[in-house]
Amino acid sequence: MMGIQDSNARWRTLLQEQFPQDVQVLASGWPNNRVMSVKFSVVQAWDPDFARTLIEYPKPILRAGTEALRAICREGGHEIDPMLRIIELPVDCQRSLREIGSEDIERLVSSEVV
Repeated sequence: MMGIQDSNARWRTLLQEQFPQDVQVLASGWPNNRVMSVKFSVVQAWDPDFARTLIEYPKPILRAGTEALRAICREGGHEIDPMLRIIELPVDCQRSLREIGSEDIERLVSSEVV
């Protein structure tokens, strides 16, 4: 499994290879557009080990992703402070609020709240 310390470089590569247009749209739409959403399935198809690490250690991995996104935008001449969001988690990461337990602490899970 990849190390958490490698995640900034992994995000940078992923964003530059898979989402160059999305990054540009985000940067040009600032401040009305502050969040870039990435489907989990894209991350998983691109690098399954990285996707698994994202589920297990979401806080440092997402922080690194946001830092990489910010750096790419700044290198393109856009001084913005965007946020990276992961959407459409796999079924095994979805829980009802009542099902969320101690084993889910510090892991990436989703819950639909109505």
